[in-house]
Amino acid sequence: MPIKFSNCHTFFEQAIFLIAVLGILLTIFSALAVFSNERKLEKFDWYIEALGPFHILISSKGLNSVGAKWRPVLLLAIIATISSFIALSYGGLCHARA
Repeated sequence: MPIKFSNCHTFFEQAIFLIAVLGILLTIFSALAVFSNERKLEKFDWYIEALGPFHILISSKGLNSVGAKWRPVLLLAIIATISSFIALSYGGLCHARA
């Protein structure tokens, strides 16, 4: 069943829904800021080779100063988005009531 804002009746449910929406937007914008400020590395470590472009989630080694500042924002946005969608999907929030 799809999650709709009109099914969110309490303030808590509406807040979780808005955190999910804002988390998606913040994830997109901070990912653009991080990935666009990536430096070209001369020597690659094994985890950089294994993870490919997602190595920035583990280490800020390949980022310049601007990308390194946006990296914690990206990680927090990802965590907020995932946790709010788990609360909405499995917590019974914002579901249609009979």
